[in-house]
Amino acid sequence: MDNGSAEISDTKSIITISVYPAEKGFACAIVEPKIVPLTAEFSIALTIAHGMIKMALEQPDIIFDAGIEALSHPIENDTVVSIEDMVHRKKDKLH
Repeated sequence: MDNGSAEISDTKSIITISVYPAEKGFACAIVEPKIVPLTAEFSIALTIAHGMIKMALEQPDIIFDAGIEALSHPIENDTVVSIEDMVHRKKDKLH
């Protein structure tokens, strides 16, 4: 992770993940921009967002534990993860 400041250069490229209480549990949703930017960075961010929703729905106990950990040891809100580092680690899965 890069601890540099995260700046949103284009608010039209924001992907929103919503988590909300539902009867006997919770529900999740992804809201994508109306016009999807055709960039590698956006595609990776969208894929990660879908993965976050998948994990939350399939393994809520792990996500809940990670939430407890995040609340007790918060990280900076403007932390940026290097896409280049992530791509190098996952190169085989992307092809």
